[in-house]
Amino acid sequence: VSPPDVWISKHSDAAKRPGDQVVFTIAYGNQGLVLADSVRITDTLPNELFFVEANPLPLTGPTLSSRLTWDIGDLPAQSEPAYIVITATVAPTATLGSTLTNTVNIGTMSPELEMLNNAAQAGVYVTYRVYLPLVMRAYWE
Repeated sequence: VSPPDVWISKHSDAAKRPGDQVVFTIAYGNQGLVLADSVRITDTLPNELFFVEANPLPLTGPTLSSRLTWDIGDLPAQSEPAYIVITATVAPTATLGSTLTNTVNIGTMSPELEMLNNAAQAGVYVTYRVYLPLVMRAYWE
């Protein structure tokens, strides 16, 4: 019998300004042929991202380390993707031109052969608003 194979992926808005909200979408599942036992997802926000909300709500977090945890329970074999949506705010003091990398991990108590798909990252580029002045001149002949 082949073991379970839990997987996870993460996507986010590409660029945001300090003070803006950013949305992260996590997809996860079990592509193995047997049930994955006691699945847990842990998401760690960088210090420059402040947790606002998540759907579903995490079991724990955020703490001082900005770690969010979900105890998923058992995932059936060849499960359809399930989703977690996290909203955070970019810190007003975030460094312009930097990339804030958010990391998520999934694990199971069941032994797995494939572990490379158990972590994912999504980055948000901290940008700034450019104001271009509009100068109008009147030309009379």
